Amino acid sequence: MYGFPKVTFSKSAIKAAKAKGIPVDSMYCMDMLEQTGILTVPGNQFGQAEGSHHFRITNLSSDTQELGNAL
Repeated sequence: MYGFPKVTFSKSAIKAAKAKGIPVDSMYCMDMLEQTGILTVPGNQFGQAEGSHHFRITNLSSDTQELGNAL
């Protein structure tokens, strides 16, 4: 099962990503991986609408209670 949580970024985060030359949601996903070990995929890989941001998470659990706890 996939989830696509929407993320709202501050102007400073958007500016920092532009300075690095990468989309802000890509920066967010890399930061999440480096800080928590959680792997996500930036929404820009899925044709998100201009000005919107999200990332994709994947759940491999068949237990709905476990999924609820994880989210």
